[in-house]
Amino acid sequence: MTKSRHLLASSALVVLALGLSWVAGEIAFRLLGIEYPIFSAADPTGGWSHRPGAAGWQTKEGKAYVEINDFGFRDRPRSLAKPENTLRIALLGDSMAEGRQVDLDETFGALIEQELQSCLALGGRRIEVLNFAVSGYGTAHQLLQLREQIWPFEPDLVLLAFFAGNDIRNNSRALFNERASPYFLYDGDQLSLDRSFVETSSFKLRNSFLYRFVLALSDHSRITQAALHVFRSYRRSRVKERYSEQAEIADLGIDAQAYGPAERGPWHEAWVVTEAMLVEMQRDVSERAVPFAVTPLPSAVQVSIDTAWRKAFRDGLGVEDLFFPERRLQALGRRAAIPVWPIAQEMLAAAEARQTYFHGFPGGRIGRGHFNEAGHRLVADILSPKLCAALVDHGG
Repeated sequence: MTKSRHLLASSALVVLALGLSWVAGEIAFRLLGIEYPIFSAADPTGGWSHRPGAAGWQTKEGKAYVEINDFGFRDRPRSLAKPENTLRIALLGDSMAEGRQVDLDETFGALIEQELQSCLALGGRRIEVLNFAVSGYGTAHQLLQLREQIWPFEPDLVLLAFFAGNDIRNNSRALFNERASPYFLYDGDQLSLDRSFVETSSFKLRNSFLYRFVLALSDHSRITQAALHVFRSYRRSRVKERYSEQAEIADLGIDAQAYGPAERGPWHEAWVVTEAMLVEMQRDVSERAVPFAVTPLPSAVQVSIDTAWRKAFRDGLGVEDLFFPERRLQALGRRAAIPVWPIAQEMLAAAEARQTYFHGFPGGRIGRGHFNEAGHRLVADILSPKLCAALVDHGG
């Protein structure tokens, strides 16, 4: 009896010590500002999606407080039903459009919404730009979003923010090899959807009750956040290893081949599938009698004032300039009647005139990475008049 009591007392002391250590760790993490909020979770449609209600400080690049609304996108609270006397723009994209590196009001989607209020030709109607962009998404994800998520919000225009720096690779299993992702593949002359990722052990783990419980716990525990951060960092490193043999120049995982013609091989196939998905998006939107437009967002190297870097990049590829993706998308636009609004050359001219960088943040890699506040502002300034005209032409 004495021995069992001693064992019970020892176990209680161990539990108490662990509990006190956990509490001390939580307090220390908060005092030190250590935070790794988890904004995404497993999703059977896109492989992953935002977690409704997730919130926290993002400090990996820039610094911003990020909140995911009840519908699962980074935006202010919205209603499903469109308010009266309102025009809605559905913005699709990846991390460049989500803009997690800056405050929500500084993202180009929010700035466009603000600037369009002064579009007099719209007759004083309220404008809402619903930002459905999700970090890591490619065109396949965006086509699925369009078909399965967007229409209940009754958009009056759909704008796809296309980022050639990694969207083309994201659309190819051979180049991206992200197992937890859907892909569109050619089956004969038709696109077919491959969602086999839902059968992988990795997806099943992340979709399990236990993992979802741990995610919920992370909303209240910095230690749990840190553990999940380590796990996810390991997963990302494994993904990078699987396509490391592809020649690439590091900047948001940008692959050099995105900036030059691809006449054969996996890059050619990735472009063909990408273009086919854009045509599918145009058809789907046209069936709803809603305007559709594509704007290719520039990468850091395309609009950098670091002329030596731009030259080295061009010389390494053997190309005259870095605007091949814009030209190819414009050519597709002419063939498929898709409005394409390239902005890279205009942004480069502005960068050189102002001698400023539109990517990167002080204290980090200035001139590299995602749009900073100035970059988002310029994108909004360029696109707002185009969107105003498109809405007016459509009878908005």
